[in-house]
Amino acid sequence: MRASVPLVMRPRRALRPAPPVVRRRRRRGIPARRSPGCGSLPHTLDGMVEEIARRRTGRGIGIAIGTVAILLPGLFLGVTILPSLPAASVQLAELEDAEIASPPLALPADGQSAVIVGDGDALLASAGGDESGAFESIPMGGAAKLVSALVTLDAHPLEAGRNGESVVVTDEDFAAYQSLVFAGARTVPVTVGSRWTEREMIAASLLSASNNHADMLVRWAFGGQAEYLEAAEAWLVEQGFDGTAVADASGLKGESVSTADDLVRIGRLAAADPLIGSLLGSDGIGAVNGASITNTNRYEPAGSATTVSRSYTNAAAVTVVLSMTTASGETLTAAFLRQPSYDAMAAAVTAFVESAAAATAQIEALPEGTVVGELRTAWGERVDLVLGEPLVTVGGVPAPGDIDYELDEVRTVRPGAKVGEAVATVAERTASARVEAGGELGDPGLAWRLTHPLDMLGSAFGG
Repeated sequence: MRASVPLVMRPRRALRPAPPVVRRRRRRGIPARRSPGCGSLPHTLDGMVEEIARRRTGRGIGIAIGTVAILLPGLFLGVTILPSLPAASVQLAELEDAEIASPPLALPADGQSAVIVGDGDALLASAGGDESGAFESIPMGGAAKLVSALVTLDAHPLEAGRNGESVVVTDEDFAAYQSLVFAGARTVPVTVGSRWTEREMIAASLLSASNNHADMLVRWAFGGQAEYLEAAEAWLVEQGFDGTAVADASGLKGESVSTADDLVRIGRLAAADPLIGSLLGSDGIGAVNGASITNTNRYEPAGSATTVSRSYTNAAAVTVVLSMTTASGETLTAAFLRQPSYDAMAAAVTAFVESAAAATAQIEALPEGTVVGELRTAWGERVDLVLGEPLVTVGGVPAPGDIDYELDEVRTVRPGAKVGEAVATVAERTASARVEAGGELGDPGLAWRLTHPLDMLGSAFGG
């Protein structure tokens, strides 16, 4: 009998599930990528990323090309239709020199002379300077009273028709008056205790050439001669009168000096002052304290011109300052210094006044209708630039090269339309005339714009 063997039951091993079979489909047209060292395994993660990036790049390029293809026609139309047309170019005409010339102003051969017109700074004419035209400072005689009056009015302004402060004649004023009488200088009588207003003192000084009133005026205004001289020096510097200096209020001293170009401007300031101007244009102010104040400046050789100052001293000889308005409306101021005698001055003033009318007459430098240039467009049209009115100058005719043309930018224009001005300056006087289009410049139309993109592009960007 066989011995029986016990049956031992062993636990069963858990069965591992088989890995699922992954089948990768190959997309048509795309070969399977194999990573290095992976044999025939399908794509790795890096390969998939590269593939996606490649596809996105291609898609972006395609979108960009499509966008440009859509926008390019619109952009082309925008730069050819929307901008303004190119501005017409300007070709100026070559004008001939005019043979018209104004006669020169007659100026005396002796001493110094200077003439200015209106408010200009340049001299219209001068004589007696050095080779460069500069003047030496020489005694100005009674014209110094213009300075004392202007400096006083600067410190104590007074409107035309007003009298100003009333001043009592002091013992000092009376003593100064007696000294001047004894010296044979021109005076107007005063008495101690009498009263003179600021206006009356200025009138006596300028109209009746009263030396004692010039002194009395500045003593009242500034407290004394020394104080006046200090104030006058500051005023002269402020006004730019570098060639002028004063040593007294009346001009009797030879150290009161000026130049023709300074004195003519001082005379212009005096004539333009409301109070002084009203006095110079009058016959006088009548009697003051029994003294007659008449305008002794009135000078027959000056004709209709206003005599701003006329005097004689041993140091300065004869000095005259004139202001006149010509038939053309021009205001001239003239100063003549160191003329040898009253007869010589009379002849010089007469000649000057007679020549001034002709020398300042209006001259038609260019007649109406003169062709001064041409407008030329990029599309081939041309039209003349013509004067719509005469170019009228005073005192001379400008050379063609001295005429400036201030013209507008023109693209299209109708006949007769204003396109600018012709401007000429002669002796500090500016004249202008209207410049018009002599014909029509029309729009070239859509076809020209579309066929000339570069011209339109240049116009769009200011080219």
